[in-house]
Amino acid sequence: MTPGPIDGAITALDHSLRGPRRARADLLGEVRDGLTDATAPYQEAGLSRAEAERRALADFGDLDEVADDLQAELTARHGWRSALLITIGFPVLVVLWDVVWLTDTVPPKELTPTVAFLSDAIDGVAGVAALIGIAAAIGLCLSARRGWPVNRFTKGIGLLGYCTVAVIGTLSTLMQTNDLHRAGRVMDVPLVLAVTAVSVLAAVWVLAWSSRCLGVARATRA
Repeated sequence: MTPGPIDGAITALDHSLRGPRRARADLLGEVRDGLTDATAPYQEAGLSRAEAERRALADFGDLDEVADDLQAELTARHGWRSALLITIGFPVLVVLWDVVWLTDTVPPKELTPTVAFLSDAIDGVAGVAALIGIAAAIGLCLSARRGWPVNRFTKGIGLLGYCTVAVIGTLSTLMQTNDLHRAGRVMDVPLVLAVTAVSVLAAVWVLAWSSRCLGVARATRA
């Protein structure tokens, strides 16, 4: 079956958009449904399907402008979800490590003042990141009504993810190197190994989403 004008327009839009594949598919599906509905009156008036689709596309507006609007929507969606990931993810990791301490896997008496300070610092960084993530998510929700540039919010969320992983990673490394003998014994504990693995995977996940935030922000004009 030969692709019609709507198929060609949807393909062109898909090639011009950057963002999560599923989110792109959802938005383009909505566009396709709207265009398909718009062809019905023209076909009922006696026009061929191809001509009806061309009329519907003409009514739809300039594809470049539509692509800009869709890209802004994709950027806002990904930024909001990334902010949610940061807001929930880092505090959850803090709670997981608190569980490790509460189970006496690492006896409190073995925590040096430096290690205790670094642990508190990690908690603080995670809390600040979560608060900034909440503020950014609210900003994205308000951006449509206020006309705020969604690309700046999403770029900021991406940088927040990078910075938070970098700072927490550095503090965690300092904790381990502060007492290598103790660190070696602690890492032999299965629970600690499990939580460490979860932490590393979470960090990689945040970095991946943060990279995508920066990518979609660069592709957005507003």
